Amino acid sequence: MFLLLGVPAVEMVTVYLASAALLAARLVAANTAPSAPFVNHCSSWGVSAGEADVCLRGLDLDGDQVEATVTGLPAGGLLSHRSQVYETHNYSPKAAAAIKVSDALTTRQNCLLWANPSAPTSASAGCGPLAAGGHCRVTYTVKDQNGKAGGAAGVVTLLDTANPWLGTDFSSGADGWTVVGNTAGAPAATSAPLWEASSRGLLSYYVHAKDAVIAGQAQGQQPQREGSSPPCDATTGCSDTQQWYFVAPPRFLGFQGMHYGGEISFSLMSSAGDFAQSNLNDGGRQDLVVLECATCATNTGIRLVVRMANGVAGNADAYRTFDGKPKAFRVPLTESAWLKDPKSTLELWQPPTQCEMFEVLSNLSAVRVLGDHTKWHESVSLDDFRLVAAPCTQQVPLSCDATRFKRDGTTETATDQSCLSSARRADGTSCAQHVVMRITGH
Repeated sequence: MFLLLGVPAVEMVTVYLASAALLAARLVAANTAPSAPFVNHCSSWGVSAGEADVCLRGLDLDGDQVEATVTGLPAGGLLSHRSQVYETHNYSPKAAAAIKVSDALTTRQNCLLWANPSAPTSASAGCGPLAAGGHCRVTYTVKDQNGKAGGAAGVVTLLDTANPWLGTDFSSGADGWTVVGNTAGAPAATSAPLWEASSRGLLSYYVHAKDAVIAGQAQGQQPQREGSSPPCDATTGCSDTQQWYFVAPPRFLGFQGMHYGGEISFSLMSSAGDFAQSNLNDGGRQDLVVLECATCATNTGIRLVVRMANGVAGNADAYRTFDGKPKAFRVPLTESAWLKDPKSTLELWQPPTQCEMFEVLSNLSAVRVLGDHTKWHESVSLDDFRLVAAPCTQQVPLSCDATRFKRDGTTETATDQSCLSSARRADGTSCAQHVVMRITGH
């Protein structure tokens, strides 16, 4: 310490200590909480079980060491700690004790071993593309070396590189699917679709339903939306005001954020009905697929739809038209393909922001596929419904150039950890850290 001419040493020491205390206080105050990013971990699932390293590294922009704690185990396969010899020297044997809920991982990369289920496509108990338990996944929380805990738990979805989807093929029944809007006087009432154990065109073992309600009104009573042609005419009457949908079961709900950037795919076919343009509901501008999140937007809810464009010559995406013939649909799970319900007849339907799209997929409360396409009676069948994750080489939806603030006040680029989300709200601000997501795999 150097003394300034004319300043007493005691006062100088006091100033120095005060400055040191202030600096320390600022450093403590600047300590940000770590976050637990969502992760798609891709590995090759064979006929026999295989092992893959899964690292729960977390994200701490202060550069602090992060400890991860496992809070939920997959419904199939096996998670285990890595052996000391494998952790240190990369030698076999790899596996140590099995992972239990509340186990902490304190190595530099917080890695564990994942042994894939031997039959990942089984529809029996367990987890995998067709399993009753849905995707195989691990949930975890993080805290930094100063004991500061992160917020929401992160989710690691363990995907088969060859089959990165969650689906149903109706091979043994309706698989929990229902139909809504097909009960007279009770639009919210659900019923079971019929199951067909035979093949027809693209469809093989599928579910179907037919109109039980023809709900038309006078044109003056009919709700209008932008882009819709008048729903009533002298020949075919009015559009159905109560339209029925196939409704996905609970395993397709909740956190499905791992599918952002991928697609929804399914097949439709009509065995009866008039699909002429003049007979289509809403002038051919029906809502083909509906995604709902009841808890989004501070529990006010968000509803997203894919709007059809029947009759739009040469400009409509392939998934926006349907003439009743067997057809495979592939709808992108990116914001540009969807419209957000403005909850007002005075406002236009606009595409959601990337934040809103990812938030809805991360908190799904309903997934529906339209069955009621025409103004009169029709029978419509559904098969091979899938939520398909983005390719395992694709980053979704993050940017990998995050500036991290170190404890000494300097900065560095966070190239060795997951990065901040590149998603943006309508006002240009970043999404919350809970939408940080990255892809790992071999």
